[in-house]
Amino acid sequence: MSRKSLVIGLTGNIATGKSTILSYLREKCAFIIDADKLGHRVIEPGGLMATRTAPNSVRPSRLSTHRRRLLEARRMEESEARQMIDLQPPQAAKVNQADRVIENDGSLTELHAQLDAIWEDLKRRYPRRMTTLAR
Repeated sequence: MSRKSLVIGLTGNIATGKSTILSYLREKCAFIIDADKLGHRVIEPGGLMATRTAPNSVRPSRLSTHRRRLLEARRMEESEARQMIDLQPPQAAKVNQADRVIENDGSLTELHAQLDAIWEDLKRRYPRRMTTLAR
């Protein structure tokens, strides 16, 4: 990643699909710094110190979607899922600061269509910064 690279922040509450989005962007040759993974390393014994992040993109989804994802994908109990959701800061605060909002209550195909549209818009708006990417 060079100094002239375009930096995009991605934020969202638990079970909103951030990892799914990062995987898709990685396929488009985006350089990924996963703050969730870094955050987990910070709280490990002997972990790293955290630095500031600047969110530019947010991915909200309905609370029922968060809960279902936690129950199914992470195999949490209902009470644990509810507690994890309740510990998250309000999505509205993130949405209000976002340059773009990605809705993720639909299918994977719908999500990819949104990401493709954003990717193409970024290529039009920032051609020099996006030229280093293969796609």
